[in-house]
Order: sequence, then C-alpha cells, then structure tokens
Amino acid sequence: MSQTDRLALPYIMAAQAQKHVTHNEAIRALDALVQLVLDETAAAAPPGSPADGACVGVGTGATGAFAGRDGTVAQWVDGAWMFHDPGDGWAAYDKATGEIVVNQSGTWVRASLVSDPALFGINASASLPNRLTVSSAAALFNHEGDDAQIFVNRATDTDTASFLFETGFAPNAEFGLTGSGDFTMKVADTGAVWRDALTIDRDTGEVAFPQTAAGIVRQSDMADLATAFTTNMATMQATGLSLSFTPLRASSRLLVRASLVLGARFWQTYPEVSLRRDGSKVWPASTASGLNFPYKADSDANSSLHVYCGEIAFIDTPGTTSAVTYDIALASNTASYDVHLNRNDTDTTVRGVSTLSVTELA
Repeated sequence: MSQTDRLALPYIMAAQAQKHVTHNEAIRALDALVQLVLDETAAAAPPGSPADGACVGVGTGATGAFAGRDGTVAQWVDGAWMFHDPGDGWAAYDKATGEIVVNQSGTWVRASLVSDPALFGINASASLPNRLTVSSAAALFNHEGDDAQIFVNRATDTDTASFLFETGFAPNAEFGLTGSGDFTMKVADTGAVWRDALTIDRDTGEVAFPQTAAGIVRQSDMADLATAFTTNMATMQATGLSLSFTPLRASSRLLVRASLVLGARFWQTYPEVSLRRDGSKVWPASTASGLNFPYKADSDANSSLHVYCGEIAFIDTPGTTSAVTYDIALASNTASYDVHLNRNDTDTTVRGVSTLSVTELA
C-alpha cells in the first residue's frame, strides 16, 4: 500500500530515496484538505491569478488545465495545479457564499440541503410535536425583493391552521381556521374555557361577534326620493320611494325606518301610508294609516298650506338571505282628494326629501 485510504496521502516506503519529497507532498495535501476552503465550488476553468495554496472545486466539463478533472479539488502549489479526489461527506467553506458545503458524488452542496432533519432547534431543543423550536426575543421574516408571506396549511376543513398565544405555556388566545372554513379569533379564560370572540364567514365575508349582545349592526342601506308624488286614489299607490336589501342571515332582524314629508287638504282628507315588502303591506298591522296628523289648520284653505313630517320605525323579520324590496305607498283617505309626498296641496313646489332606510341587526 503506497497511500492512505481516505486522503490518499503518500507513504514513505522502506529504503526510499528522497524521503523528504514524499513527506512534503503529503504535508501539502494536508495543508489543502484540512480546514478546506474553496474559492469556487464548480469552476469551469482555472482562475487567472490564484493565490499560493488556493483551492478550487472543479465543475463538470471544465476546460484548460482543469480538463478531465471534473469533481476534483484543485490546489495551486508552486505555480502548478495539484488535484485531489474528494470523498462523499467532505466539508468545506465556500468563500463565494460564506456557507459550509458538503461533497456529494463530486458536487458541492450547501450543508443545509444535505439532509432533512426531523427536528430543528434554534437556541432551544426541539421535540415532538414541535419539530421546529425557536427561543428568541424576536423573529424576522424579511422580503427577498418584493413579497413576504407565511403559509399555514392544514389537511381538511375540520382540522386547524392557526396561531396560538400562550403565557407560561398556558393558552390565552388563538386566531385562524379552527375546525371550520370560517376565520375565527378566540380567547381562553384562566380555566381554559374557549370562547369565540370574532368569526368571519368565508362565503359571505360577514363579521360576527358571538359574545356581543344582540342588536349589533351587520349592515345598513338607505334610499331617498327628492321628487313629488300625488294621488287621489283610495287604494295604495307606489310613490317611487323604495329600497332593495339583501340580508346576510335569515335569522336577522331588519329595522326599517321612513321619514316622510306628507301633504294634503287636511280638512277634507289625509294620506294613508303603507310600508310594503315585495308588494305586500308589513306596516301598519291594521288597515289604518298608522300615522297621526296632529293639526288641520284654522281653515279649509289654510290646511292646504301645511306639510306633515311622518316617521316610521318598524322591525321586520323576512327570514331569508335573498333580496327583498321595501317601498312606501300612499292612498287618499277620501277618494278624489289629492294627497302628496314631498309637497303641500297648494302648489307643486318640492317641500322636502323623504327617506327610507334598512338596518340589519344581529
């Protein structure tokens, strides 16, 4: 045997002449391979001006003095290249990247890519189920040119993908996907009883606060009518003041409000008012108009000068998540006498704006 098994260092043979040459060759190899530092890990050609003792990993298909030396470590010694065959598992420092690299079948790869550790701890000991454990005052995830995202993936809708916050390893709060498709934020008291504080429906985007008292507003909308309407019919007529509304939940209550500017020759008649949903009256419950007119002026003629501001507030439960349409209808209490919305009975001047609003309550 003329050389060592692992580093191929030459042995000094018995009765060998010029033993110092063999010894020096082995020393040079050790100088390169112990605490190995590579200027490059896959050089395609020899560098132009290598420093004495410089080592280079030779890449595939290299040219020049590196031709036919694929996968070797080239060492610059006394103005010439000396080549070493690295074995699997050899480690080196890559000067170009500042990383530790490991040889695999003649290719140098980052040490972090060599294996797939089942557990990994940073300033801490990792153990199941926490395969990654970090003990640090802070952690930073920085962008690499543009975006920065964290992905938490679960297997099915009934599993959990969340962030959990603890004090002394006792859980206090959690947010994420916790057993359903809806986003949930929950808290735990000292007895570890969990309560949902906020949920966001994944289908509608609706935000709910389960621990909040009933009456919280889910959504609202309003419509107005700035033109005048007149009828002398004894049957209900659409005024043009209407609002289409789509409830988020079938169980919701809808607070329907109307602010109406009403006119008539009040000594002779008055406006009967109906609030309708999809064409059917929902207010008032009786056949009456539901509005009281507190005055009729001091004379028949003067009763035509007035407008009356009527207010309606009504709770409706349509029991649907489909769109419903509310509208205001008027009729004359005495047929053939005009009643008006947004004007009096004297002229056609618009005297106000009537409004209709719907507020959805939890």
